[in-house]
Amino acid sequence: MHGRLDPRCGRTLLRTRRPDLQRGRSPAMSEQTSIDRVVLISESADLRSALARACGDGRVEIEVLPSCIQAVRRLRESPAAWVVASFEELGEKAAEIIPVLREVSGGAEVFLAANAANAERAEVAVRHGVSVWLAEPSDHGDIASALESAFKRRRDLAEVRAVRETLRVREEELSISRAQTDALLLECERLHKSIADLEGLQKLVMDVFLRQSQAERGSLMLLDEQRQELAICSATGLAEDVMRQTRVKLGEAIAGRVASEGRPLLVRDVRRELPGHTNRIAAYKTPSFVSLPLKVEERVIGVVNVTDRSAGRTFGESDLSTLSTLANQAAIAIEDAQLLDRARRLSVTDELTGLYNRRYFLDCLGCEIERSARHSHQFAVAILDIDHFKLYNDRYGHPAGDAILRELARLLRQNLRHADVVARYGGEEFAILYPEVDRVTRIAYLPNSAGFHFTERLRLAIVNHRFQSGLAGRDGRLTISGGVALFPYDGKAGGDLIRRADENLYRAKASGRNRIYSSTSHRQ
Repeated sequence: MHGRLDPRCGRTLLRTRRPDLQRGRSPAMSEQTSIDRVVLISESADLRSALARACGDGRVEIEVLPSCIQAVRRLRESPAAWVVASFEELGEKAAEIIPVLREVSGGAEVFLAANAANAERAEVAVRHGVSVWLAEPSDHGDIASALESAFKRRRDLAEVRAVRETLRVREEELSISRAQTDALLLECERLHKSIADLEGLQKLVMDVFLRQSQAERGSLMLLDEQRQELAICSATGLAEDVMRQTRVKLGEAIAGRVASEGRPLLVRDVRRELPGHTNRIAAYKTPSFVSLPLKVEERVIGVVNVTDRSAGRTFGESDLSTLSTLANQAAIAIEDAQLLDRARRLSVTDELTGLYNRRYFLDCLGCEIERSARHSHQFAVAILDIDHFKLYNDRYGHPAGDAILRELARLLRQNLRHADVVARYGGEEFAILYPEVDRVTRIAYLPNSAGFHFTERLRLAIVNHRFQSGLAGRDGRLTISGGVALFPYDGKAGGDLIRRADENLYRAKASGRNRIYSSTSHRQ
């Protein structure tokens, strides 16, 4: 990778090689618009370095411009596919500037980088055309994940255009009417425009397949790669308990076979073609069905099943062809939605434990302070620390320590209320937010705050738990110490509450560990 200064406008160009992005070049884009060009509006060396490393070994040109004015001028001359801007550079007028950047660049995707202090205003900017906002300081994985999704969406749009040509040819070969072709294209476009809502997209996929096949019953099953089984995520004509309980291993039953072989199955009459699968035929209106794999680059991610065609009609080859085209586009849209959903979850969760991360916890704490002050409620904050955790790491190694952290995270989730927020605060420290503890304290007649009571209950659950790793002491056990702070008595600001909970944690450590302290009580 190399960088050079363009003497015409003081911009810096960084170029990396990425052959796979060249294959995704959109034919509909103008000649001056480069599919592999990113404009960065920021003077931050850290953001520039992170972006360059995120693009890594790809063929991506990064053009760095120090101001919005220069960026607008440059984008008018030569539109870009993506714009990465620092919120601090855009300032208070971010919501006004972002639509301008999109317009002059010919509809580029805009990524906004903002620090924690500007998170709320950055979220507002999202409603003005920003695709994703990235927290600063961003790690390279966050930027890479967001850009990789953008690159993939661009390639997928090219595939949608290719589908148009495929459908045009198939219209001549199979005598498909123009109205049907247009309807199918519209359905494909609707799928790709719905990737921001994974659950909504799953329901839409089911509706589209039923509409295009004129069927009354169907199911969308997605593959759990870890368990190697299919689970129903959306269905029509099935009872709720059947949807929840149905699990099909790869290679088993009809859907499992279609998924493992990666080939669609058209059955005109199950009684003649699959006599071994007629045990529940009385529950269906027709003996004909279609089962199609959802594939992305030969990798199966799920299966769609449709049956009970209206007026008792049988599925044929033309139906299979149309539904196969639809299945290809549905698979791409679902994977895009899954990637986007995963990127969102990664931005608020700790990768090791699956708990919320520190940033999300502090956001929740700020919201709870505002809510509790408005409604005159109390809430509690607890900081927990694993006793002697450094000894475990030194003796057994970091992989063993990571296993303990994951198991402890599961134990915390199992012993907390649905409304409680638990996060990995850092290292071996965990933070918990207990909303509305005053109500629980009154109802249960507790001598101390319910926050203290809940945390003490956690401590006992951990003491009595035998960790599967067998490394937490000779008998597979470990202990925690904790400090609890109560709003508003221990502070009315997030920093004050965290500081008081920390002080109580250190009191618990200094008093011998394996205990919980709050400001008004000692270990019970």
